[in-house]
Amino acid sequence: MTKKTIKETIESFSRGNFPEEINSGFEKWMLDSDSAAEKDSALEEIWSGIDSRPLREGLTDDPFDLIAEADSSNSRRKLRSRVRRLLIAAASTAAAFLTLAGVYRLGAISGSGMCLASAEHSKSSFVLPDSSKVWLNSGSRLYLTNGLKGRKREVRLEGEGYFEVARNEKRPFIVKTDKMDITVLGTKFTVTAYENFPYSACLAEGSVNVSGRNVPETVLRPGEMLSESGDGNTWRLEQVRASNFTAWAGSQMTFDEIPLTDIVESLEHWYNVEFAFSSAEAFKGIRLSLTVRTESIEELLDAIEAISGVHFRIIDPRHILLFID
Repeated sequence: MTKKTIKETIESFSRGNFPEEINSGFEKWMLDSDSAAEKDSALEEIWSGIDSRPLREGLTDDPFDLIAEADSSNSRRKLRSRVRRLLIAAASTAAAFLTLAGVYRLGAISGSGMCLASAEHSKSSFVLPDSSKVWLNSGSRLYLTNGLKGRKREVRLEGEGYFEVARNEKRPFIVKTDKMDITVLGTKFTVTAYENFPYSACLAEGSVNVSGRNVPETVLRPGEMLSESGDGNTWRLEQVRASNFTAWAGSQMTFDEIPLTDIVESLEHWYNVEFAFSSAEAFKGIRLSLTVRTESIEELLDAIEAISGVHFRIIDPRHILLFID
């Protein structure tokens, strides 16, 4: 996460009133050593921007309460000193708590909505206020408008999410992205909206309506996927094995004599990478059996190479080439 993102998250979280699970997760994230320098710098900027005003009676020593108190108007020097002491201490106490598999369970108020996020190289799951469930893939964010209250249940996704939406025919659930909107009443589907990756929506159960400024309005049926072309100018509708695009939300993936081309589709979402084949024809007929749990992408590719003779070249952290000698 960048310092800007960290700062925005801390500032917005200070204004929220969240369940204990989210509060606890936020504290663990703050105390984790990952991005410690960026957190220190962001907290210093927050403190520096706090002015002076009388200290409210009964104010606790919780650092996020103090930010919220100081943010609304001027505070006096005593309050600024307490904020600085508590926040810098919170950011600097590395390893005071352990995060759960590196996952951020964040809740943050941004305008009138809550933000949920997952860490890089991790996945996280949440139960939303309307009892819907969402799994966020690596480095993803989900913004909830007005706590999902009102006539529409509206969220905004950056990254990738798998949704199991609680059915409510009177209150449609809308997932908005930069390029397309997905409207549902109650169903299971996945949406991919990573920057610099093709956008897509894949339906596992029920039906969804996909629309957008340059997107042909489409009603998806189970096993259908609408995806953006490589040039970003056209969209294609195709039949797919939905489990290839939703399996990443589980704790493991098991393949039993499955075509390598199908396995690769699942791995792209599991590891948040993109594969390319040197020749599609060369890989036809290759089937593998394997289970994926917590292995790194390098460890998994080494195993695939050992059992299949398929070689790989990591072009960059997000792109991998598969080839056969």
